[in-house]
Amino acid sequence: MRKLNVTISEVLDVLESLLISHNYFYYEKGEIPCCQSCGCYGVPKEYGNKYIFYNDQMLESAVNPSNGEIFDELYLSWGEDVDFEVVRQRFAAKGIVITGGDPSQKLCVKPESKQWIQ
Repeated sequence: MRKLNVTISEVLDVLESLLISHNYFYYEKGEIPCCQSCGCYGVPKEYGNKYIFYNDQMLESAVNPSNGEIFDELYLSWGEDVDFEVVRQRFAAKGIVITGGDPSQKLCVKPESKQWIQ
């Protein structure tokens, strides 16, 4: 069952599970960088290009203040050594759809109610 509403906490739960299972770096709540450049700069060297995160700029444009931490769509920055299929499956296991897959693009987390019609 795909979720109609996805929260930032649910996204962070998935990112934490990817850190544990695949050693993908992410920023915990309270450590979120201001922008993609600062976020990439702050990735510890031992992670190389194995990172996946969102930043404050992405969050500000994603979250509707009237809904708290429920968002319409949230873009994630990710490194070229991240396996998109692993990420997609991990989000799908929580009922969350993620689009993208080309390392030159950001990943997009979209609740089911906001999916594009194919």
